[in-house]
Amino acid sequence: MLRYCNGAYVEVGKIFSFECLENKSICLTVEDDLQFIKRIVELFKYMNIQDCYCVDSFSDKELHILHELYDYIILGKRYKVDKNGIGRCTVGPLIVLVASIKDDNGDMGRIYDAFKMPVGNVEMAVSDKSERFKSSVFTQLSIDDYSQLSNIDYCVVAKSICSVTYSKMYEEVVTNSLLRILVAYDKTKNNNLLDLADKISAYIFSHNTHDMAFINRMQVIKRRREFSISEIEEMLDRKNKLGKLNNDNIMLLAAINSLLDNSREVDFCLKNMSQKQRNTYMAYPISIF
Repeated sequence: MLRYCNGAYVEVGKIFSFECLENKSICLTVEDDLQFIKRIVELFKYMNIQDCYCVDSFSDKELHILHELYDYIILGKRYKVDKNGIGRCTVGPLIVLVASIKDDNGDMGRIYDAFKMPVGNVEMAVSDKSERFKSSVFTQLSIDDYSQLSNIDYCVVAKSICSVTYSKMYEEVVTNSLLRILVAYDKTKNNNLLDLADKISAYIFSHNTHDMAFINRMQVIKRRREFSISEIEEMLDRKNKLGKLNNDNIMLLAAINSLLDNSREVDFCLKNMSQKQRNTYMAYPISIF
């Protein structure tokens, strides 16, 4: 999948190692330990790192890397950039998402906290020859990203994803993101993820009210509260409109019955699915119900 940013490629999913930024970074002499720690605290605050860490959580080498990151991320220190990229970096117990963005001219660039980078939405394509469409770079976050990133900014992710001009191809990408967010929520029970899923499912449903978008909207709500009478009535109405069980509607019927806690009907649907359908359905977050 290609990603374009201002006409340039952006490689998503890289693994960054800040040890290669400047070999002498490990040899920094820190005369004022308090100032050293203040810089790291300021870096954590800037990168929205909410968890508390003690100094003992990091080796001396890792502390020096964090000290050096202050120069690159906060002070804007330049370094040689081969190509634009967004990826994860691990420093001790921290897992952060960062972006390496080249200057418009030359081979120098900057490292950014990925959630504060000056890049707006991007264009994507399924292959080199397929049509490109507007997207958000944050649609590429994985389940592990949502559950493990130390610097994730949920408001930035929601705003970025929900501000993109809707298209059918983008809906497919965003729906996959929504499902990954729900899986991450089920693993962590992090309410920030449920809030994010709520905003994204509402965004999708505001543009398309087909059965799948409705089911995904309802499964977010089911994780938050009991259904209203009108919501139950709409689920029953959609279930009736799907008609008798067949190969085309079997997964939709299984999902609606799951939402309605009709376990026997869910079991019946599962028994009548092909092995491939069953495996696919069980991989979806709806199968938790």
